[in-house]
Amino acid sequence: TGSEGVVLRACAMTNHPKYNRTESNMLRNDLMAFCEEELGKIEAKRTRKCNLTASAFSEWFDFVYITALTIGYGNTVPYSAVGKILTIVLSIPLIGMTGINLTYAGDLIVTLTKVLMVKFERSFYHRKSVKICAKKVCVVQFMLLLLVWILFAWCAYYVQRPRLAPIDAIYFVYVTLTTIGYGDYYFPVDMRVKHVALSITVTLLLMVAMATLASVITSIAEIVRSMKIGEELRASLRRSIKSGRKVAGETFSMNQPE
Repeated sequence: TGSEGVVLRACAMTNHPKYNRTESNMLRNDLMAFCEEELGKIEAKRTRKCNLTASAFSEWFDFVYITALTIGYGNTVPYSAVGKILTIVLSIPLIGMTGINLTYAGDLIVTLTKVLMVKFERSFYHRKSVKICAKKVCVVQFMLLLLVWILFAWCAYYVQRPRLAPIDAIYFVYVTLTTIGYGDYYFPVDMRVKHVALSITVTLLLMVAMATLASVITSIAEIVRSMKIGEELRASLRRSIKSGRKVAGETFSMNQPE
């Protein structure tokens, strides 16, 4: 992973002749001690055996749902050849099933939003016939997405404070929801074990937020489809092709000898 590469490069730098001649031997010794400690942790991860502890279960769960949602923080990765082969084989159907389920969940949220908006307008405005606009549905879903975003960011901030600032929590949620997953922020395994209920809540919020994001994208697609932009572009393209053929035909006929 990226952190291992940094540690290995730092270890190589401490053995460079330039650092042997420097006057800051204390800094060099501290860096070497840090590198030895981190390399020991990396080697322990690579050579450890499977164990049935709460930390291991939490790490497995973390690896599965991060892989299924294609976030890829990089904090939990397979080291052995068997683990890498199993990841390749199992991640393909897992990611496909997750994408299908999120699509269905997004459609379900769109339908529920429309039903609730109809009931709201009939109850408060006493309207017999209610026409739901796609733009209103998109606005309501976007507000729901912001609400879930705030709850998710608060949970992330509560679990990882004071390491995580409020703006970092908002950034972490954005990177997670968009499945960018840079890996600079993630939920450590020990914190998941310590806050089990909150970890389950965060996982459920992540699922709801991704489904809501999918529903917002679906609503935006419906709005674009209702504007008939594609049909207008195709009609304009047909007119351009016809006019171009007409001009080309007239030019060709003018150049023909009498």
